[in-house]
Amino acid sequence: MKTADSNPQSPSKEPGSLRRRLKRGALVLGTLALVMTLALIWAITRVPAFYRQATGGNLQQWERDGDEFERKALQLRNDIKSEGDWQATIQQSEFNGWLQTDVPQKYPTLLPSAIQNPRVGIQADVVQAGFGYRFAGLTIIVSLKVSVFMTERPNEVGIRLRKLRAGALPLPLTYVMDRLTSAAQQLDMDLRWTVEGGDPVGLITVDPLKDETSVQFLLRALEVRDGEVHVSGKTGRSSSFLDFLKDNHQSPLGF
Repeated sequence: MKTADSNPQSPSKEPGSLRRRLKRGALVLGTLALVMTLALIWAITRVPAFYRQATGGNLQQWERDGDEFERKALQLRNDIKSEGDWQATIQQSEFNGWLQTDVPQKYPTLLPSAIQNPRVGIQADVVQAGFGYRFAGLTIIVSLKVSVFMTERPNEVGIRLRKLRAGALPLPLTYVMDRLTSAAQQLDMDLRWTVEGGDPVGLITVDPLKDETSVQFLLRALEVRDGEVHVSGKTGRSSSFLDFLKDNHQSPLGF
């Protein structure tokens, strides 16, 4: 007499099914790893629009723009050292021409060797700076976005750090803060930090004539416009900076 045994299963089916599930799981994980790797490479090699635009041009134009930058910078330095009003407007193309041609030739140790093709992009109240960095066979564009403005205190300039990125990946702003603090100390410039809207803001007192006796420096305007930066001010003789401010109808707020 036959016993009632309903649908007996082979003992080999369960291990086989488990192996298939493991293979499918490994395939899914491998696909996810590949997608994440490709996404990371895309993000880290992404080139900001301002940087792509700023690297356009030809060597002859860069050289002309670089020469114009040096001419204006030298004229501005000489004007600041002389009594009277002074002003200068420097174009974005002139900054980039100087960075492209003059810095490598005349100031080869100004920037670390790992930094390639530095560029700036200038919009109203916003400055972006970027450079190429070679890593693991890839060229990564590191970029910094800041806002630049004058405060109500005489000769004080604010630099609001907004974004630091490697490609499209955000980086901590503490590195930039440390570098700015170190540079200010080396240049003997007063720098203090505050926070605005969650962004760190460096407040720098600008006075290139602080070591001159009875010669006063006044920064009247620092304007970041579309494609250019404009500065103006006055240099004169006075027994004290407060008297110089009063003589030029400037508020001594903060002093």
